[in-house]
Amino acid sequence: MEISMYEPLSYPEGWSLKPSRMESICRGIPGCRAFFTAIFENRKIAVASHHVRQQVEARNEEPSDQWSDEEDQQIASEIATICKNVIGWENDHFIPEDPFEIMIDLRIGDLIDVEAIKKIEEKYGVDFKPLIDDGSLWKMTFQDVVARVRSERTKS
Repeated sequence: MEISMYEPLSYPEGWSLKPSRMESICRGIPGCRAFFTAIFENRKIAVASHHVRQQVEARNEEPSDQWSDEEDQQIASEIATICKNVIGWENDHFIPEDPFEIMIDLRIGDLIDVEAIKKIEEKYGVDFKPLIDDGSLWKMTFQDVVARVRSERTKS
């Protein structure tokens, strides 16, 4: 396995959906909470999504020798292609250290992340529901997901 030529995907430095002080004040105006919440959150989500998309687009070469063996490489390639096709990424040049949460683009506010997960589950006969329910799927790297798919698939 080689050292990656790319840094793992990330949201902008300091990025958070947690409201700023100004946002909290605006949300406190009677009758305006939903309006201000939608405006501030949509803006933050747009900034994060743009930042991540720029990172993916900058990956102009397929990273090579990133996986421990051919089986992991095959699973990773197939999952990356699913994410590219469902999410609409520019390419499928993901690395093992990429956060899976970002790969499936949870921050754009629709259900394509659910569609991507469902396609992966169907392809490999795995069930991510327990990981979704306990929140651990969102903390996994791409490498963790590939290992999980490989171990669950071999149990069947």
